Amino acid sequence: MPRSDPDTFLHVKPRTIMNVKTPPSPAPTPSSTTTISRPLVIIIGAVAVLACVASIYLLLRPAASTRTGIVRVNTVLERYQGAQDARQAFQRTAGAWQANVDTLKAELQTMIMDYERERSGLSAAEQQGREQALHAKEAQVREYASAIMQRMEQEQQVLTGGIASQVKTAAEEIGKQHGYDLVLAIQDEGMLLYQSEMTDVTPIVLEYLRTHYSGSFKGSKDKKK
Repeated sequence: MPRSDPDTFLHVKPRTIMNVKTPPSPAPTPSSTTTISRPLVIIIGAVAVLACVASIYLLLRPAASTRTGIVRVNTVLERYQGAQDARQAFQRTAGAWQANVDTLKAELQTMIMDYERERSGLSAAEQQGREQALHAKEAQVREYASAIMQRMEQEQQVLTGGIASQVKTAAEEIGKQHGYDLVLAIQDEGMLLYQSEMTDVTPIVLEYLRTHYSGSFKGSKDKKK
């Protein structure tokens, strides 16, 4: 039986669950390759929502009097401990889910091998019953993997949303403390065509995140609660 509930955890290096190989026979075989995990939706994807505003701003830049700071998203996500911890937690989650599907696949393979070995001594009715059991097991594997994929997407949304919120909180606080009118998240360096009027505040945003993180993020908004 699976070693944990689908509400446990995922894999950072998603693998494709290979089809169970079966010898030629009328016995049912898994119909297709089941994938329980896709490439990890990098946390950058969520923070990219913040970066969208940068693209518009760089095309319609405000007057020089506007004090503007930029945050390099990739740098923050590479160096921020909170993002690293979140990715590691995601790895543990994925590993448990992967193990569950592997267990179900192994059980199905064993059932198929046993059936092939014993089929010649079974009556027609017994063969039909065993094949129905194999079909049911295959359906269980497929449905379980599908449920895991859905749960994986939910976990990714929570993960990316949390990190994006933390970066946004840090940028807001830095903007207020240092008198910036606008703080932009830059993900694609190719969009940063000119920077003379903008200050890179990535280091101080990282420092803010570092000082407000100790296993969990405690920004100024959290402290007020």
